[in-house]
Amino acid sequence: MTRISGNLLNDTLHLVALAREAALAQGSAGQAQRLEPIEKELRALVTAEQDPERPVAPSGTLAQADFQVLLDATRRGPQAPDPAGDQADRAQVAAAMAAGGMSQVDIARHLGITRQEVRLILGVQARNEEMSR
Repeated sequence: MTRISGNLLNDTLHLVALAREAALAQGSAGQAQRLEPIEKELRALVTAEQDPERPVAPSGTLAQADFQVLLDATRRGPQAPDPAGDQADRAQVAAAMAAGGMSQVDIARHLGITRQEVRLILGVQARNEEMSR
């Protein structure tokens, strides 16, 4: 993983830890308990990033397929421009975002494309999945 991605992972850990502490401070023990395993998993990933000799397999929320697609995309980093590859990556990211519950408008804004393109990408992927069954 690149240094920037390592920093982002560490920042995400701190953000989740802060959210958990805020939930505890506000008396929301249930919310704090839901964030605890995520914080532990992120801490393990940060530790593995700092000590690559000791790999840690993701589990729980971090092992979900849509999260792994996004994580793999950040690990790959910038590549030589390949229009077909960019479109395939964009389609994968759009599908992962949709599976994560993002609206088509938010996906379009994040990817810098129109809502109609998002609709088209998701529609093509849905048809491909139906045909492969």
